[in-house]
Amino acid sequence: MIRAILEDRIGRIGHNVVRIVNASWSGNKRSGIKAGNMDVYRQYDDGREEVRNLAFSSMGGYFLYSTKPDSWGKPWIDCKALREPHINSYMVFTNLGATEYAQIVDRHPGFRWMLDKILANRPGVQVAEVIEYIRAWVRWPECERLYNGEYYRLCLSESFAVASYRKQCEIMQYLKQHPEIRDPGFGEILTLMKSGMSQDDYYMTKRYHIGADLLKYLHAQLRKGTVFKEDYSLEALYGVYKDYIGMVASNGHDKKQDYWKYPSDLREAHDKVMREAANIKAATLKKRQEKYTAAVKKFIGKTVEDGNIRVFVPESVEEISLQASVLHQCLVTADYIGKVIDRKCLLVFIKCGDTPKATAEILPDGKVGQFYGDEKDRDNCQPGEAEKRAMDVWMKTFKPRIMKVKEAA
Repeated sequence: MIRAILEDRIGRIGHNVVRIVNASWSGNKRSGIKAGNMDVYRQYDDGREEVRNLAFSSMGGYFLYSTKPDSWGKPWIDCKALREPHINSYMVFTNLGATEYAQIVDRHPGFRWMLDKILANRPGVQVAEVIEYIRAWVRWPECERLYNGEYYRLCLSESFAVASYRKQCEIMQYLKQHPEIRDPGFGEILTLMKSGMSQDDYYMTKRYHIGADLLKYLHAQLRKGTVFKEDYSLEALYGVYKDYIGMVASNGHDKKQDYWKYPSDLREAHDKVMREAANIKAATLKKRQEKYTAAVKKFIGKTVEDGNIRVFVPESVEEISLQASVLHQCLVTADYIGKVIDRKCLLVFIKCGDTPKATAEILPDGKVGQFYGDEKDRDNCQPGEAEKRAMDVWMKTFKPRIMKVKEAA
């Protein structure tokens, strides 16, 4: 596999204007490969494409399999990223130069008006985009009217070019009657004409894969005027709905039932399930706290104080959550609370005043397992000397008692 830098230019081959992609590579003494370059991809103005020596990997992008030129052939690889700069990260797309401009208008003088319009709208336009417009114009010169009307996607659409004159007239009449529709694709405008939906609704259904019923429901909520605020966008409202339906499912309700799926007032329903979720969380936390208290009650009060430093066993689940947050530790996410409840370990905290400094894990055999301070920097999270000394005192003072308690448990 030979990595290469890919750059493009406009050239002439026979009677055709052609976009040519060139691959250049550095030499490698170890492999014996000498530095060089070759043309590897061509786009002709008549729609043809050719490739040689070029391979593609979705993981690594484009590369050469040999530095000795093969014969040109039809593409056997995915060339989409070579045609469309906005999805490509494997090559350098170059801008149209004066020499290339002259080559184009010399071969296609009738294309000059459209090319000048493109350059006026897009100074520094890329070669890859220009060749697409040339190909569209060669296929159907009338496309320049679409470009002038700022219907750029229809201008480039082969489907629109081959559609019947009647269908083209129907589409243009519809666009004239709906000036709010901006630069639609061919399939998009057919869908809009058939469904009567707005372009914003079309993008919503495409982006979020939502059905007509949900779209209708969201619009009804917006029309009420009492849901959130009047200038709330449809997309923002869908975000609220998605949050709501997620809470419905997590609270144990059937989100497919119309009662939950389409509440009459989304704001009221959202607040209701949010309160319900808070109550469920509180009940779960209370039950968990009861189990935790039962597991550590014989260790509460086993505290060492040395000046401002205090070493102790936390009494509440809430206190563990706070310590984890301040010290960037995984006490909650890795469920150390559950491990304490199951008697698999004991958590010991070290604070300086009210500031959390470190957390120690006491294993069932009475030894210290993990013992860390702030874990924001994983390479530098060891407790300070003062915390270590205080922890040593705590272990010497309470380890024998803890072992007795654990043995009796």
